[in-house]
Amino acid sequence: MEKRIQLKSKKKEMTLLQAIERVVELSEDSKMSSEFMKKAKTEIQLLAKSFGITERQAVLFCVCMEKGPHRVDYHDIADHLDMNKISVLSYASDIDALVRRRLLKYRDVKDEDDFDVPTVVIRSLKHNEVYELPQLKGLDCAAMFEVLNLWFEDLNDDAISCNELCEELQTLFKDNPQVGFVQHLKEYCLSPNDQMMTTLFCHRLVNHDDDDIRFGDIEDLFDGIGSFNRAKGELRNGEHKLQKKKIIEHRCVDGLADVTRYKLTESAKRTLLAEMKINEAEEKLADMLDSSKLTEKKLYFPKDIQRQLEDLESFLQPDNFRKVQERMKEKGFRYGFAYLFYGSPGTGKTETVYQLARQTGRNIMVVDVPQLKSMWVGQSEKNVKGLFDRYREQVKRAKLTPILLFNEADAIDCHHQPAGEYG
Repeated sequence: MEKRIQLKSKKKEMTLLQAIERVVELSEDSKMSSEFMKKAKTEIQLLAKSFGITERQAVLFCVCMEKGPHRVDYHDIADHLDMNKISVLSYASDIDALVRRRLLKYRDVKDEDDFDVPTVVIRSLKHNEVYELPQLKGLDCAAMFEVLNLWFEDLNDDAISCNELCEELQTLFKDNPQVGFVQHLKEYCLSPNDQMMTTLFCHRLVNHDDDDIRFGDIEDLFDGIGSFNRAKGELRNGEHKLQKKKIIEHRCVDGLADVTRYKLTESAKRTLLAEMKINEAEEKLADMLDSSKLTEKKLYFPKDIQRQLEDLESFLQPDNFRKVQERMKEKGFRYGFAYLFYGSPGTGKTETVYQLARQTGRNIMVVDVPQLKSMWVGQSEKNVKGLFDRYREQVKRAKLTPILLFNEADAIDCHHQPAGEYG
């Protein structure tokens, strides 16, 4: 959030950068003397008032702008002000205050001797605007995830520690009880650290379209290698609290769980991210049809086709289907099946699938191919991949493996995804 400000001296209007330039000029070799503070009083007070900081902090910020804006340290400040390093270290609390105000950021929270002026602050100054801290109360869900994006970037850049982030998140959630994400997160009864991990998963999906989380992505959430290794062990074995609460799960690759990759469960997505409509696009791609509600219709085919359909119906009966799958697993084969119905329009291909589903008690996920083609061209593979993730979720929930039906399958190239993996 930014606001434009017009600074005025007695003689003429002055921009923020002009005020900073004047303070830099007068502060050189000044030893932060009272004489200097008096001479630069107009500019210092204008900057302090604009940014909501003290006059001394305003001077230090100007020096950091001059000596940086990247890789500034206490030696640079001492050199500019002509002070010894010990004296400059007494300004550490002021540097901390500028970091909290987000006018500076530490390059590494484990070593607070180096700091930068954030790019967003510099960008605002170029337009004679004051960089304002994001509003943290009265947010809607979208605004909250904008804040989360900034904070997780800070964590990734080592500008904030995991413990500091955890505390910030708790305050953010407390100040925004009206957000559905916060309400549902609270219902899981998680520890602050587990809330932080859940929030990371949601942030990555919402802000980066990333639903494939690996150990390297969560390492920064732990303050030591011991706690990180314990969490990895629990995750590998499916014993982590977020797994027990059905919030996250192993990713599935070729029918097998990959114990190094994790994703939000479909139920967690629909609950925690309902306001973000994260599954809306996927839902447009496919509808789930209840086999028990399909109307019985009598279809007539030549004897050879009818015999093939009868064999297929027998194969799709639960007992036969399970036995064949078990034999394929024992041989190390993939145990899904794909069937191609072909023929001229109006010959009953789709209706045949409906009747097979009705007779065998299997629900059908019917894919809208025009929607799928549009999404394939206009968005990333990850979005299309979401369709298959949704199908896998239905497989887990269903007593009988549902049928995934692509109408007019010749209109798309489906080799990127194992559509026949489960049935």
